[in-house]
Amino acid sequence: QDAAFRRAPLQSHSLSLMMGTAKTGVALSLSYFDQQGILQNTDFKRFSGRLNVEHDYNDRLHIATSMIVSRSKANIAPTAVVANLLLTPPSLPIYQDDGSFVLYSPFESSLQNPVNSLYNQLNENNINRFLGNISAEYKLTNDLKAKILIGADVVDNKQNRYLPKTTAEGLDLQGLAQIGTLNTLNWLNENTLSYDRTINDKHQINAVAGFTAQKSVTEGAIAEAAGFATDETSYNNIGTGITSRVPSSSHVSWALASYLGRINYIFDSRYLFTFSFRADGSSKFGADKKWGYFPPAAFAWNV
Repeated sequence: QDAAFRRAPLQSHSLSLMMGTAKTGVALSLSYFDQQGILQNTDFKRFSGRLNVEHDYNDRLHIATSMIVSRSKANIAPTAVVANLLLTPPSLPIYQDDGSFVLYSPFESSLQNPVNSLYNQLNENNINRFLGNISAEYKLTNDLKAKILIGADVVDNKQNRYLPKTTAEGLDLQGLAQIGTLNTLNWLNENTLSYDRTINDKHQINAVAGFTAQKSVTEGAIAEAAGFATDETSYNNIGTGITSRVPSSSHVSWALASYLGRINYIFDSRYLFTFSFRADGSSKFGADKKWGYFPPAAFAWNV
C-alpha cells in the first residue's frame, strides 16, 4: 500500500479583474486548479475563465451576458485497484530482480499486480465546456418589462484508455486501446413579460407571463481494438490493432416547451394572494399525453 498511496497536495490560483463606466460593467476572472490524487498516477487539473458584461444601452434597454469556458483533465485509477491493493498479500513482491514489475501472481484477482496497473494503465478523461447566456430586458412602461434570454451549455468529453503489455491484463490481450466520446448540446430560450405596480400604498400587484423552450442532445461513440505490435503509440493508432472490436454509438435527446404565468396580489402588506399556471410539453411524456397542466394557488396573511 505504501507503493500505491501518497500524500496528495493541491493548488488553486485565481485572478479577477473588474472595470466599468456609468453604463457598462465588466468582470473577468481566470482560475487554475490542480489536485493530486491519493493514489499514485492520478490527478485532476482544470483551467477556467469567466466573463460577465452588463450594459445599459439607454434608459429602457439593458443587455447582459455571462460566459464560462473550462478545460479539465483527469487521470483515473484502474477499476477496483483499491480493492485489489487491500486483498493482495504484502509478501507478494512488486518488482522483479531486474527492476521491472512482476506481471503475474499466484492469487486470482482482476489485477495481478495492482501497483503495476496503477503506474502503467492509462485512463484519462478530457472535458471541454462552454456555458453562456445573453439577455436583453426592455422597459415598455414604468411598470411593464419584456425580457429575452438565450443560453447554451456545450460539453465535449473524450476518454482515452490503454492497457499496455507491461501489465498482466494488457499482456493477455496484447495491448488494449479504447477511445470514447460523449458530446452534449443543451440550449434554452426564455421570453417573459413582467408587471410590477403599487397603487395607493395599499395594493401591490406583481405578474409574470412567458414562454420557454429547452432542448438537449447527447451523442456518444466508443471504438476499441486489441493485439498491438508495440505499446509506443498507445491509443493513438487504434487501427493497427489485430483484433478490432464492435464499435458502439448512442444518441439521446429531449425537448421541453412551457407556457407560464403567475399573479401575486398583496393588500395592505397583510393579505397575500398567489395564483400560478404552467403548461409543460415534454418529449419525455407519453405519446398520448404530451402536455401537463399545473394550476397552483395560495393565500396567506400576516397576523
